[in-house]
Amino acid sequence: NEIQVEAWELNKHGLIQHANYAAYETWRHNEVEKGQPKSVSSTAEGLNREEQKRIKREQANLRNNLHKKLKPLQQEYQSCEQELNTVLENQNNVEKLLMDPSVYADRKQSNKLLKEFEDWKNKSELLLEKLEQLETKIKLIKSEADIQDAE
Repeated sequence: NEIQVEAWELNKHGLIQHANYAAYETWRHNEVEKGQPKSVSSTAEGLNREEQKRIKREQANLRNNLHKKLKPLQQEYQSCEQELNTVLENQNNVEKLLMDPSVYADRKQSNKLLKEFEDWKNKSELLLEKLEQLETKIKLIKSEADIQDAE
């Protein structure tokens, strides 16, 4: 009973079959001695230095453009978050006042507080919707950038 052991490697040349692991190690050792690194970026393979520089500049430009698109959205998102925190704090303060049963003795004041609470609640809902829209825009821009990176 013989056990057949083979080693397989998938690289830029396709699928390479080695008789066994020792043969694979020997082949790999020879490749390294030839000065070929074990892993080479597929975009940089076989390109001259000028072409590599051009590719790096293009990648840097893509990153810069992404940053230019994202930065204002992220700043707006941060601003909305801060505003939402303030609104929720005000809403919470009014809610605490409404918890006091004595407030309802004065109908005018209780109506005023109820209206104020409702206003803060509406404002917080609008801010939450705006945050959700900003999140969607940010995710869309990032996903488009990922698609461009894949190309």
